[in-house]
Amino acid sequence: MFHPRNSKQIFRYSAPWFIYQIGDQSLTLFLPIILISDLAFSDISGAFWSIFVKLFTIPASFLAIILINRKGKWFL
Repeated sequence: MFHPRNSKQIFRYSAPWFIYQIGDQSLTLFLPIILISDLAFSDISGAFWSIFVKLFTIPASFLAIILINRKGKWFL
């Protein structure tokens, strides 16, 4: 895995995963804080809108998994 000839492949597959993790995990953790403190939402509405956003991101993750399995990992 750590052979120099594999470094390009490791970066190719780890960079999108890393970007996804930053985007999805930070959205999960910090969206309620941003909504409540910066945009003056109440605690309840900040939590509601955070859950509302996850209603789109969770199915999108499943759709991505299905597309990867159907199209093939090398195609993407």
